Amino acid sequence: MSKSSESVRSKKGLTDSQLALFLIVPLVVFQAALSLYPSAMALWMSVQKFDPSGQWMSSAGAENYIKAFTDPEVAKSTLISLQFTIEVVLITVLLGMGGALLLNEQFKGRALARVLVILPWAVPEYASGVIFNYVYNENYGSLNGLLYALGVIPHYLPIVGQFTIWAVGLAYAWHYTPLAIFFFLGALQSVPEDLYKQAKIDGAGALRRFVAVTLPYLRYALLIVLVLASVDAMKGLDLIWILTQGGPAGATRVLTYHIFRETFQFSNFGYGAAIAFLLLILIIVLTAVYFVLLTRRRS
Repeated sequence: MSKSSESVRSKKGLTDSQLALFLIVPLVVFQAALSLYPSAMALWMSVQKFDPSGQWMSSAGAENYIKAFTDPEVAKSTLISLQFTIEVVLITVLLGMGGALLLNEQFKGRALARVLVILPWAVPEYASGVIFNYVYNENYGSLNGLLYALGVIPHYLPIVGQFTIWAVGLAYAWHYTPLAIFFFLGALQSVPEDLYKQAKIDGAGALRRFVAVTLPYLRYALLIVLVLASVDAMKGLDLIWILTQGGPAGATRVLTYHIFRETFQFSNFGYGAAIAFLLLILIIVLTAVYFVLLTRRRS
């Protein structure tokens, strides 16, 4: 315990539990104030009709929510968001688990590799979008150049235009995969080495050892990665805005992008807030499903 903490405790006559509350409660209250006020304001906005000139017109009641439930554009954006989330989660889990298994092996420079692998996650999402704008560019993009040099494609392709949602999903997963790698890598450290030795003695191959020994220790980390990646993908906007701005032809107009357009481009503040709360409900339901699975696994 630091000298400052000991000083506070000695002056106040606090127990360890009281000192912990003394240090934590102000931070919790401050964080709650930062979160609750905007949430309450957004909830109030969602039941109002708003004049673009800046004056509240009248109470809309449940009108904005009814409109959101019956709006085909909202339904379409929700489906795109779910598709995008599934793709991001699949790519993130596969790359994250593969990267963790690789970094768990003994090789020269492993410590440096573990440090470097976190860099994509440290880069802001907006900057990741700028990077992948150059990677995917149909005239001078590095991915086109690599595929052309390997003879995979006969000429440069508009990658975002032809593989829209997959291209954006891959860019988002590249940004998020390092976090998944470290969750999986942490779980791998808990696997007893004796189990691998016993499996080898029993004649189990690499795949059998992974399924029987490694995977049971990864399942909790896997479910945590599923929750985090799903929630982050559902509310992501920056990278999509940089790469496609919702195009082509609305193919990447996810729900967050639809909320942005309604709120800030069309000045439908009440309606945009109502859609945002529908997104919040969708995220809560998705998270609850994951945590039910996690609890069921634990039991």
